Amino acid sequence: MTVRTSRSHVTVVGTARTTWSTTFTVATVTIPRARIGRPAPAATLQWSTPSGAKGARYHCMWESTAFRTVELEEDCEAGVAPFRTYDTRSLPSGGTGRTLSVAGAYSEAGVQMLDTGGGNTITTPSGYLWTNASLHHAMQAHFSRWQEQPQYKVWLLHARAHEFGVGLRGIMFDQQGLQRQGCASFYQAISSGSAQNQREQLYVNVHELGHCFNLFHSFHKSYMNPPLPNRPGALSWMNYPQNYNPGGGAPSGASAFWAAFGFEFDALELAHLRHGFRNDLIMGGNPFGTGAALDVGEEFLDRVSDTSGLRLSIEPADPRPLLGMHGPQHHADRRAHPTGAPPRPTAPEVRLRAPRCEQATRRHHRVPTAGAALRRSRTGQQRPRRPWHVPDQGVVRRAGRHDVGVRHDDGARRRAEDVVRRPGGGAAAA
Repeated sequence: MTVRTSRSHVTVVGTARTTWSTTFTVATVTIPRARIGRPAPAATLQWSTPSGAKGARYHCMWESTAFRTVELEEDCEAGVAPFRTYDTRSLPSGGTGRTLSVAGAYSEAGVQMLDTGGGNTITTPSGYLWTNASLHHAMQAHFSRWQEQPQYKVWLLHARAHEFGVGLRGIMFDQQGLQRQGCASFYQAISSGSAQNQREQLYVNVHELGHCFNLFHSFHKSYMNPPLPNRPGALSWMNYPQNYNPGGGAPSGASAFWAAFGFEFDALELAHLRHGFRNDLIMGGNPFGTGAALDVGEEFLDRVSDTSGLRLSIEPADPRPLLGMHGPQHHADRRAHPTGAPPRPTAPEVRLRAPRCEQATRRHHRVPTAGAALRRSRTGQQRPRRPWHVPDQGVVRRAGRHDVGVRHDDGARRRAEDVVRRPGGGAAAA
């Protein structure tokens, strides 16, 4: 996608994904600029083919500052003080300091939340523990907008406790019939009124409503249909603070999360909220997890060389391949052999190190084939979007730890950091 600006217009050009079959996949949106206080003029949408042939053209009148408009109804269990607002400057955090409500957090994401005005107070017995079944029944009984049909209307219950225990802060319980129409937050452990509790109340309410928009946890993206790589290092409403792990030895856990969290969704979640297909978002649309994110192209994903943790470097003295070549003129660097005796020619053993395999995207990783022996070992469970291809030596089909090392004819193995050298200075390091 490209964006061009001038004094009179903003022009956005990109390749569209459509629910219908068409060769006119290039969309050009031209938005005239208007002075502040003047009515917004109509934008134009021009369809064309990649070769430039023009298709249909539409005039689009200004409708809203939001990408989506959703009706939110909030009910409250008797005795529970529901969350209102939190000042993000109350405790150290990332991002801009501001006072946020649930509606405000979603407004920043491009979603307008409208209060239905139909909120109720639900009376329950003393010490009542909610179940998923009783929550679903309460939604049907008290949600004034509830219907068994897809609609941008959602129910949030502020309750005391769930049968799953005090550790459960919230749940998107609606996974029967047409799903994702309701969720609940539980205040049993976060009701003191402290800044920490108010911060967590905001987080829980935004988080659970995120599930109603079909967003998965940052660390569960691989369970979606279709799957995407997990993102445990995401500073997002959809991550668990205690699960935060940016990798690379950076600080992790709840303290590191809150210190850096800007109170926002990550980029791919924003793309889903703003541009996802209707049935992938609308409450009562696709089942939870189906279409839970845009199946984005690689241009939107972190590059392997930057974030996957894969490291493979080759530093030859001449253009001839050195790693794995056979012949009396090649021997291992004496630093790699404790006895100092030069071992005989070696056959490389391929191990691709991927400590952050959840970030890997499709790439063809080339390894030597002359005399190479591939050894596969898997320690992770996440699957990359495409398998890693090892030419002529098989396919590494699962993400995990796949190391590159050297196995000598004498049976000794060298670590990936060891170097195979050619007399005169040439080296190939994996």
